[in-house]
Amino acid sequence: RYIKAVVAVAGLAVSGANAQSLRLGAEGFAADTAVQIHVGDVVRLQIIADFESLHAAGLAAYVTVPDGAFAVQDLGLPGQVGTQPFRPGPLFSGSLLPTNALLTESGGIAASIPGQQLDLAALFRPGGNGETAGAGVVATFEIRALGPVAGATIHIDDNPVRETKMVLADGRTERRFSSTAGLTITVLDPLASPIEPQSWAWTKRRVSRNR
Repeated sequence: RYIKAVVAVAGLAVSGANAQSLRLGAEGFAADTAVQIHVGDVVRLQIIADFESLHAAGLAAYVTVPDGAFAVQDLGLPGQVGTQPFRPGPLFSGSLLPTNALLTESGGIAASIPGQQLDLAALFRPGGNGETAGAGVVATFEIRALGPVAGATIHIDDNPVRETKMVLADGRTERRFSSTAGLTITVLDPLASPIEPQSWAWTKRRVSRNR
């Protein structure tokens, strides 16, 4: 019984030390604070990964944004077809984005799932940096608030159809994240609600300068 207990505790320690996670954050807001913006505001959202002890060569992430509440902004180059919502973050600086799309509702997966579906694949070039490790921002995307809404949740999809996962440094091995977490945003109407502190106005100006 003693040996089994030691093995069980060791297993928990290994599991805790390798709890790779992926979550959404909002630029300018701490992870433990409520995200409140106003109608018409543009907020930059972050896909934040923590690879713990692993080294990753790539990542596939799938995001759903509620219909009607937000407009996903196009951050692609002029002349590109469709909407390219993502830009690489510091953790994946220098990587390729072979998949970078807001899916259309004309058919397929997007037509069968509520909300707006964003698909991302980030991959380092062979012979380049090759891999990344630690924690940081994988990619960013921007949404504009269309109308007031209380507690709209943006999800990271992780299911058999839209499976969010990492690719390890060997370029072949795939692994699921131990946990994923979305983000809840409340949009206020400035004509009907008290004006929020000016910290958000500063964030919005910074986003506009960086676009």
